[in-house]
Amino acid sequence: MRRRAASVLLALLVTVESGCTTPTPDVTALSPRPGEVSPLLWRATSPNGGTFYMLGSVHIGRGGAPKMGPIVDAAWDRAEELVVEVDVSRVSEAELSALMERWGQLESGREIWPLLGPDTSRQLRAYLERRPSDPVSLASMKPWFLAMVVMQLELRRYGYNIESSVDQLFIDRAAGRKKIVALETMDSQLQALDRLPAALQERMLNDELSRIDRLEQDTEDLIEAWRLGDEKALEKLVFRPLEDSPEFEVFYELVFFRRNEQMAIGLENLGRDGRSRFVVIGAGHLLGDRSVPARLAQRGYRIERIRSVSQLARSR
Repeated sequence: MRRRAASVLLALLVTVESGCTTPTPDVTALSPRPGEVSPLLWRATSPNGGTFYMLGSVHIGRGGAPKMGPIVDAAWDRAEELVVEVDVSRVSEAELSALMERWGQLESGREIWPLLGPDTSRQLRAYLERRPSDPVSLASMKPWFLAMVVMQLELRRYGYNIESSVDQLFIDRAAGRKKIVALETMDSQLQALDRLPAALQERMLNDELSRIDRLEQDTEDLIEAWRLGDEKALEKLVFRPLEDSPEFEVFYELVFFRRNEQMAIGLENLGRDGRSRFVVIGAGHLLGDRSVPARLAQRGYRIERIRSVSQLARSR
């Protein structure tokens, strides 16, 4: 059970993302050069000729921005605008702090302990004793938010940060060069997580505390599958909990599927002008039969996964 719930929280690293045609693989393109990546890249072409190049992202990284390779770079060069989940460059520290307090904090004077069972309480107290954090501040957080904070604190210890993410790489590239359009807001993303049932929130926290020693390896496995563009491995990592336990259905409905539908609607509205856009969203949103590409296919878009520069140039 713990392994499954751990995957649920890990899935947030590729979401906070069939009806799709899959071209014959270009074998040379499936083996990226050292230091480069060959991630999920889809092209969605509307009936009026508008094009989205949709790149799956992992929302963290380490060691600086990744080298994306010639396929992604060629798609980027063809696009007129950048579309992201949230344009973090427009969210100030003050705004972010206010949002975290609004959605992640318990009401003034309340603490998390009455919301937790004995095992979760024991693990949390042990964690607070061995980590140099403010226990009062952490104890005032809602369980879902504290689970995310614990994960972020631990990932930071291993050198991971959002500044080295794919999202940040392209936001930096676009600055002063291409217009940036956001499909969501930070407020809407946090609100979706805050709607999770209380029992599931506690389970997420319990499993995060239980798997701290495995977090680095789990994260490396996720990033390696993303780096290689291994769609099957990513689907297994991201959606295994839903297959194993129906109780996680509400998590995927709120955090993945409803957002996928809204993103597809947002992209369809943008695409009516026939322009080309480069879209960076969590890789989880590009997987499965309720993904963003699948939703666009239902709306008449032609969908294909891009695996080589020659394919990119060949079919427009």
